Amino acid sequence: MDEKTLNKYIEAGKIAKTVRETSREFIKPGMKLIEIAEKIEKTIKDNNAEIAFPVNLSMNEKAAHYTPNKEDKTKFTENDLLKVDIGVHLDGFIADTAYSISFNKNHEKLIKASEEALKKALELCKPNTLLSKISETIEETIENTPTPTPPTNETEPRYESSVYNMPEYSYEKEAFPVRREMEERKIIVREEDLSLIHIS
Repeated sequence: MDEKTLNKYIEAGKIAKTVRETSREFIKPGMKLIEIAEKIEKTIKDNNAEIAFPVNLSMNEKAAHYTPNKEDKTKFTENDLLKVDIGVHLDGFIADTAYSISFNKNHEKLIKASEEALKKALELCKPNTLLSKISETIEETIENTPTPTPPTNETEPRYESSVYNMPEYSYEKEAFPVRREMEERKIIVREEDLSLIHIS
């Protein structure tokens, strides 16, 4: 990757970070998802960048990639867990950043687990690191976090599907073959690579 290209990615990343931190400040309970999305997209343009993809605002059981449309009346409440995924581009060079936000303390462990997994993954993003090692570290960090307690009354968050009410999933059958393939192929991080780590 030449220096000009790298600098474009770095500049896009700086803008994405600014937009992310700005959105943390203005997202409040009671806002409609479409209102949040439009405000984030305006912030991207106000920072002299373009929207790489529609803002994703996924609440509670929706793990990722939900985008509200103009008719969407859904509101973010103090009991909700909201995943915010933002894409910025400069001349086609894309930076993607995401975070989770909630005003309910019952979600704190889940948010902290994701943040800790991201932190440990970023520490491994160095030349010659196996990608399988990064994914393994993310999984182990999440799994070693205590499971949230199921809600006991209607004032606490309720999910159609959650970490304590999930359909049966075979990690050995569905997830491990992917990891084994990564391990067998010995895919590594190179000096010229840019890494995108997405944790839901």
